[in-house]
Amino acid sequence: MTKFYRRFVFVLSACVLVACASVMPKDYVVGQGVLTERLSKVFPLKQSIQNGMFNAQVEAPKLSFIPAQNRLGLSAAFSGSSMLSGEVKGGVELTSGVRYDVKERAVYLVDTRLEKIQVGDNSKFAELLRPALNVLLSAYVQHEPIYRVADDQLRFAGTMIDITGITVVDNGIRLAIKPRI
Repeated sequence: MTKFYRRFVFVLSACVLVACASVMPKDYVVGQGVLTERLSKVFPLKQSIQNGMFNAQVEAPKLSFIPAQNRLGLSAAFSGSSMLSGEVKGGVELTSGVRYDVKERAVYLVDTRLEKIQVGDNSKFAELLRPALNVLLSAYVQHEPIYRVADDQLRFAGTMIDITGITVVDNGIRLAIKPRI
């Protein structure tokens, strides 16, 4: 009877696992609202360069999604001031890829590119600011996660799950998931 009981428990366990796997979603979408809320907590970005020679502030960016390129678009207003030229206001647009860090259980922006910079009608001054803003924004956004996966999101019906991929979709980012074996 013990052999029969062990086999029965084994088959029952296997059936439960198969049933859980069949109803388990294949992905989880982190929507625009959640991502925007997270970005609003880490912005505005304030930075002083060369001991106050140049000060910059970048407001919380607005998000757009570029699924065809698997990238996010971010646009934000900025202001800057320097001892030499006074105050400057403008806007920046950048794009960024996304990456999931398994160890940190967080989504990070990667390969950030400053696509466009506007400073009133002064395009020459905008191009002078481009290198500083590019370095400042790239360094900052690549070290601040835009989303962290909570512990309870890594469990479904008592089964641990792993995140296996990340893609940009029309209304957020999609985390591909599968049961941990």
